Amino acid sequence: MKYLIILLFIWTTHAYNFSKNCGVSTTLGTAGCTPVKGEKRAIVPPGQMPWHVQVNITHKGVSKLLCSGVLITMKHILTAAQCLTVNNTIRPNDKIKIRAGSSLLNEGQFIKPKKISIHPNFTQILPLYIDTPLYEVDLAVVELEYEFNSSLNITPICLPLHENIIKDKDLVIVSGWTTTFDEDNLGGDYFSPGYFFKVHNNLRREALRVIARNATLCKFSYSNGTITPGEDFFCAVNTHIDPYMDLYQGSEDPCTGEMGGP
Repeated sequence: MKYLIILLFIWTTHAYNFSKNCGVSTTLGTAGCTPVKGEKRAIVPPGQMPWHVQVNITHKGVSKLLCSGVLITMKHILTAAQCLTVNNTIRPNDKIKIRAGSSLLNEGQFIKPKKISIHPNFTQILPLYIDTPLYEVDLAVVELEYEFNSSLNITPICLPLHENIIKDKDLVIVSGWTTTFDEDNLGGDYFSPGYFFKVHNNLRREALRVIARNATLCKFSYSNGTITPGEDFFCAVNTHIDPYMDLYQGSEDPCTGEMGGP
């Protein structure tokens, strides 16, 4: 989807638990969590988003990027349930690796899962396109075999102290490796069942703007305009897009081609 992203996990400037052990960027401190309007697909230097992790899958003996995830403790990862299930079955632990500590693809520490937990209300509710189904409560938690080594480049994100209310027009940050056709900056293959896509070698971040659930672009992307998303969904677009004017204002964001990231 090149013109809109429906997000699961987004960092905003609302009140969070800024303890000394979470949410602190090595390069920018807590300012690393602050969206900058107009920021577009900026390369993330080492340590700037130390909570962003790679969820890799072993396919035919080779480790491939499957999804992104976010470190919520040194031993637990939050990601998208759709990444870790196939036909309502959880992927085998020995096929999955969680990699952290680097903004470069396929670098950093990696640990295997001890337990993968899928939210009990996770379900496919409506296929938007034939190969892009729509999910509700798309959440999974991965407990690792052991904790990541403490590092300046590995820090959990902060969880909210109370319900985080995200409003229309709020600025938020997304990050990911994103699919690419730039032959000079290929990082490797991104695996989606039955497909491989090329992704950037460097992690990217971008500021997006939250839009109202009843905005034309949000409803169209959610269900071809037939359903308004519920309160457990919200939509965000690139800051230069007018969500009330044009459905096809082509753009890409750092999560194009991958799920589960912050």
